[in-house]
Amino acid sequence: MNSLFSSLIWLSIVALMLAFAFLIGFAGADAAVEGGPTMFLAGGFLLSLLVAYQNGLFMRLFLDSVFETLTTQRAIAVGFGLLSFLIAFVPVVINRETLKRETKHIRESSLIAQQHVLRLFEKFDSNADGTVTSDDLDKAETNTDLSKTDRSFASAVKNKLSDLGHETARTTSIIPCGISSCPVTTIHYGITKNDLETYPKRMIDRYRNWQQPE
Repeated sequence: MNSLFSSLIWLSIVALMLAFAFLIGFAGADAAVEGGPTMFLAGGFLLSLLVAYQNGLFMRLFLDSVFETLTTQRAIAVGFGLLSFLIAFVPVVINRETLKRETKHIRESSLIAQQHVLRLFEKFDSNADGTVTSDDLDKAETNTDLSKTDRSFASAVKNKLSDLGHETARTTSIIPCGISSCPVTTIHYGITKNDLETYPKRMIDRYRNWQQPE
């Protein structure tokens, strides 16, 4: 029973460490997105190396209580580090191909998005203050005077609010954090017609590196 329990603990630890490697590889390189495919791949490669080193080091520490042979510990730790690297780096490569398609779509559809939001701007701007906010779009989503297509479009605009518009305010709230409390800052965005005029150019400029041949 003790042997089975120990095995389950080890398997759980290994699974968590590999899951951590996958998540870091899948999302961690996003900071390099605007640098283009090569920078994105380089960022993911470096993060994967870091995860591999960390997981290998942790495995070595865990193995201290299992194997007395130093050579065996090193071999298993290095092998686990390599496995962690692969698990972290594979989603980076896959995500890179996805981003190629997504950034191309964003560049090509930015003008269409601009025209649709301009067409619906007054309908979305519920308080007619010249700025479409998240609250305005919440109302648009349930506004039966709008067509089903336009209500769905309001949801899509809300998801891209930070890209389409600009920062309008920041609010800080206090949430429970363990035995204490932590401040959390929320950034609020809004869309003006001036934002929409520059939106296509901003998207083309942001993802211009993805247009270059590798």
